[in-house]
Amino acid sequence: MDFFKNKILIVEDDPLYLNLLINYIKKLFGEIEIYNADNGVEAFSLIKEFKPDLIITDWDMPRLNGIELTDKIRKTLDSCHIPIIMCTGKNTPENLEFAFSMGVSDFITKPFNKIEFFARVRSQLLLSQSYQTIIKQNEEIIIEKEKSDKLIKNILPENIAQELKTNDCVKPKLFKNVTVYFSDIVGFTGLTNKMELNDLISELNDLFSEFDNIMKNNNCERIKTVGDAYISVCGMHEPNIDHSFNIVKAAYEIISFLKIRNKTNKYKWKIRTGIHTGNLIGGIVGKSKYIYDIFGDTINITSRLEHSSKPMKILISENTYSIIKSKFQVKKEVKLNVKGIGWMDAYFLEDK
Repeated sequence: MDFFKNKILIVEDDPLYLNLLINYIKKLFGEIEIYNADNGVEAFSLIKEFKPDLIITDWDMPRLNGIELTDKIRKTLDSCHIPIIMCTGKNTPENLEFAFSMGVSDFITKPFNKIEFFARVRSQLLLSQSYQTIIKQNEEIIIEKEKSDKLIKNILPENIAQELKTNDCVKPKLFKNVTVYFSDIVGFTGLTNKMELNDLISELNDLFSEFDNIMKNNNCERIKTVGDAYISVCGMHEPNIDHSFNIVKAAYEIISFLKIRNKTNKYKWKIRTGIHTGNLIGGIVGKSKYIYDIFGDTINITSRLEHSSKPMKILISENTYSIIKSKFQVKKEVKLNVKGIGWMDAYFLEDK
């Protein structure tokens, strides 16, 4: 194994032993990077600056001896892992036990035996490299975990993502008094047949990204997109007394955004919008590929409203109208026949 990228700090106040150690290391390990200090205080400063892979220190030194230096290193978070070899003639069992208890990794007895020196230094460098590999792998795992967490948060509502991480499952829940927004693009299929694939994806990405911003600014959250359909809610995972007002306000802002964009953009997009307020069920569908979805009559009614709406118009249900009628003006009342529910009143909102 190559050691030329490693850094060794030698802490020795005897010039003779210092030169001997440096010569040994260079002969045995080649052009390895070596730093040296003649006392523990200077050595500790070098450790913080250069982050060596191995420390070889004498026991007896001025200002801060080898044991005191070892103790200080082991109590310092960013250097506590560095292997420390103690060079000393004090190799009695009591001294060895004490030094190991203070955090010394290994011993080299003075005067040095070249074979022993090589074996012990090599062993500690290998341990240091193994530790660095583990640290790097852990960092990569943390980075990948952060990417995974971010992806889950982008796919799922934040509190649902947290529940999934904590419990490894998400139980379906009934949510009451939620306002739901559905929109789809008018004539989408016909337009897409005339567009380049890259243009189509770029346009949808641009549209839905701005829809997301508008919804977020109005305390609403997008649940999903299905092709050209965009589905959002307010008052579901975060209770909000203004859920209907927020969704309707966001719907107006989305239409305003499209009108302004259409003035200068190559492709002219128009949407139909339906809004309804009621109870719904939310839950995760699938095991290998998570999809958070919403179910119930509220969803069916909102979908029917969107299909019955007109280009760049907002069609709301009686439930939503009863909540926001003091804040928004109605242009026209219509009757809708919703499958499985029957006839119901709906209202087109004024353009402004």
